[in-house]
Amino acid sequence: MFSFFKKIKDNLIPITNDNQSIEPELQDAKAQFNLGVMYENGLEVTHDYKEAFKWFSLSAKQGCADAQNNLGVMFENGLGVVQDYAHALHWYQMAAAQEDATGQYNLGVMYENSLGVVQDYLTAALWYQLASAQGHSDAQNNLGNLYYEGQGVPQDDEEALKWIELAAEQGNSLAQANLEKMQVR
Repeated sequence: MFSFFKKIKDNLIPITNDNQSIEPELQDAKAQFNLGVMYENGLEVTHDYKEAFKWFSLSAKQGCADAQNNLGVMFENGLGVVQDYAHALHWYQMAAAQEDATGQYNLGVMYENSLGVVQDYLTAALWYQLASAQGHSDAQNNLGNLYYEGQGVPQDDEEALKWIELAAEQGNSLAQANLEKMQVR
C-alpha cells in the first residue's frame, strides 16, 4: 500500500511559480490528503510537518473534511506551524460544517477547555452531541462527563451513564475508567 503512495508522490508535478496552479489531473483532494498523512507520520517519506501542512492545505481548500480537521490539529498543537487557536477553530469549523464527527468533537474540546474561545460548556455539549450521534467514542465520553458533572447540561447520572457506556463499548479506555469512577459515586 505504501509503495502506491510513494509512486503517486514521485509522479507529482510541482506547483508552478508562474501561476501557482496545480495541473487538473493532480487536483485529487484524497490523494493530497494521503500525501499529507505520509509526511505527517513519516510513512515511506521523511517525517516533515511543513510538507504535511502543504498537502493538507491543498486538500482542505478543495473541501476535504479530513484534511481540514488535520490542519486544525496542526494549528492547535503548533505542528509545523505557529500555534494558533483561531486558525485551528476555523479549520475545525470547516470540517464540522460538513458533518465531520472528528471536527465536531475537536470544536467541543476547544469550547470545553477554553482553547482560543471563551469557555462554554453548553456549546461544547452541543458539538459533542453532534459527534456522539455519529458514534464518535471520545465525544460520547466527554458528553457523558458533562452530564455527570452538570456542566452546560443538567446533571443527569442516567444520561451520563448512557453516553459513557456507549463509548466504553467501543473500547474507549477513558470511558471504561469513567464507568469505574461513576460506580464509586
